[in-house]
Amino acid sequence: MNLNLIKILGLLLVTMCCIIATYTDVKRQIIPNWLTFSSFLMGISIVTIYFYQLNNFNVFYYSSIIIVYSFSYALWYFGVWAGGDVKLFTAISTLLIPEFFDVIPSFYIFNMQLPFKLVSFKIPTFLLIFNSVLAIIPLVICMVVVKIFTDKRNLIGDLIETFDFKEVFLSLNSLIISYNIIVELNVYHTILKIIILMIFSYLLSQIMKKEVIFSVISILIFAKQILTNNIMFYFYDFVILLFILTLKNIYTKGIVKKALTRDVYKKDIKEGMILAYPLYYLNNEYYFDKTSFLSDFKNIISKKDKGKLVCGIKSSGLSLQDVHLIKNNLNQEVIQIKEGLSFAPFILVGLFITFSIGNTFDLIIMLVEMI
Repeated sequence: MNLNLIKILGLLLVTMCCIIATYTDVKRQIIPNWLTFSSFLMGISIVTIYFYQLNNFNVFYYSSIIIVYSFSYALWYFGVWAGGDVKLFTAISTLLIPEFFDVIPSFYIFNMQLPFKLVSFKIPTFLLIFNSVLAIIPLVICMVVVKIFTDKRNLIGDLIETFDFKEVFLSLNSLIISYNIIVELNVYHTILKIIILMIFSYLLSQIMKKEVIFSVISILIFAKQILTNNIMFYFYDFVILLFILTLKNIYTKGIVKKALTRDVYKKDIKEGMILAYPLYYLNNEYYFDKTSFLSDFKNIISKKDKGKLVCGIKSSGLSLQDVHLIKNNLNQEVIQIKEGLSFAPFILVGLFITFSIGNTFDLIIMLVEMI
C-alpha cells in the first residue's frame, strides 16, 4: 500500500472523527463510545501497518498514546473536561503522528511558510490541545460580550474597566527597556530570554508605578521611537498588549464567570448542571467558595482550613447524589450555575489550526522574540 495514501487516510479519519464528535457533542452533549473506540482501533491498525511497511517498530508512538491518555485523564480528574474528551483525545493520538504531516501542502503568508514547523512536534495531540485552547479564547470572549450587552448590563462598567491604557503603557515600556538590557547582556537562548524578560519587566513595572517616573520614561521612550522611525512598531506592540491585557483583566476580574452563570432555584437543580463555585462543608455548614485561584493558593500555603470539598465544578456536572445533597442540606434557595460549553467543536477548530498554521507554540515564541 502506498505510504502517502496511508498518511492521507489517517488525516482524513482523524478529521471525520472530530467532525462527528462535534455534531454529537453539540446535538446531544455526548461523544459516543462507538466513535472513539472504533477510531482508536483504526488508528492503531493504520499506523502499525505504516510502520510495518517501513520495517520500523516505533515504540515511542505506542508510548505517546499512554502519555496522552494519562494527561487527559488527569485533566478529567481535576474537572477540566468530561470523560468523552479523554476518550476522544486518546483516539486522536493514535492517528495524529508527525510522519503523516508531510502530505499537507504548504503555502506562504507574509513570506512565512505554513504550516509552521509542524513535523517537529513529537506528540501532535498536545499541540492540538494547545490549539484547541487558543480557539476557545476568542469565542468565549465574544459570548461574554454578547451576554453582557443582552442579559447582564450591570457588568458593562466592569467590562469597560478592563481597558486599562496605563497598564498597557506600563507593560510596553517595561518590555522595551528589558529587551534592551537583554541585548546588552548577549542572551540568545529563547526560553532563557523570555524568563529574563518577564523578570526584568515585572521589576521595572513596579518601579514605574510612581507617576513621575512613569511619565518621564514614557515620554523618553515615545520620543526615541519617533527619532528612530519605529513609531509604527510601537503602535503595533501597543495594540497587541492592549488585547492581551484586556483578556487577562476580563478573566482576573471574574467577568467571564459572572457573565456565563445563571441563577437557578434550589428546587430546579438537575443532574449534569455545573456549579459556578465549589461546595464545601465546614463547621456543620455548607458554603460555596468564591475565592480566586490566587487566594486559594495563598490559603493552601497558610494551611487555612476550608473544610471538606463536597461538590466540585467538574465539567461532567452534578451527580444525582450531589443534587439530593444540595436540595436537602443547603440553606440558600438560589444556586449559581455555570453555562457549560461543548469542547468538541473547539477540538475541531484546533485541528484545522494545526493543519493550516502548524506549530503555534514555537510560532508564538518567535513572535514574542520579535516584539
